[in-house]
Amino acid sequence: MEQQIRELQAQLAVAAKPDDVSDARASLETLQAENSQLSDNLAALRDENRQLSDTLAGLEQQLTAQRAATARATPAAASKPAAPKPAPAAAKPAPAASGDWFVNFGSYSERSVAERWSTRIKPGAGRVTVSSAQRDGETFYRVRVIGLASDSAAQTVARQLEREYDLSKLWVGKE
Repeated sequence: MEQQIRELQAQLAVAAKPDDVSDARASLETLQAENSQLSDNLAALRDENRQLSDTLAGLEQQLTAQRAATARATPAAASKPAAPKPAPAAAKPAPAASGDWFVNFGSYSERSVAERWSTRIKPGAGRVTVSSAQRDGETFYRVRVIGLASDSAAQTVARQLEREYDLSKLWVGKE
C-alpha cells in the first residue's frame, strides 16, 4: 500500500496543473488564429504580386510595340517623337470620368512627350491624364484614359485609340 502511495505521489508531482493546461490551450488557440491570419495575408500578397506582374508585363509589351512603331517611322521622323494621326473631325466630347477602369495609352521617358500625346488623343469616354512613376530608379510618364465605368467601356476606348493611332493592343486595367 505504501508503495502505491509513493507511485501516486510521484505521478502527481509530474502531472500538469489545470491552470497550466488551460493556459497552454489558450496559447495554442491564439497561435492558430494568428497562423490563419498570416496565411490569409500571404494569399492576398500573392494575388497582388500576380496582378502587379501582369501589369508590368502589359507595360513592357506596350513599350516594345511603341518602340517597334517608332523604328518603322521614316528617318526624318525617327529623330523626333512620332506624331499621332489627327483625330477624326467629328469626334464627340468625352463624358465625365466616373469609374475605376483605365486604358494605358503609353509610357514615355520625357514628360513633354507624354504631355503632347495627352493633348492629342481624344477618347470617346473618360479623361486623359499624365502621371509619373518610378522603375529601376528612373522616372517615366504614363498617358492614361481614366474614369471609365467598366472593363467593356475601357476595352471600347482602347480599340478606338488603337484604330485611330494604328497601335498594337493597348493595356486596360482597374485602379
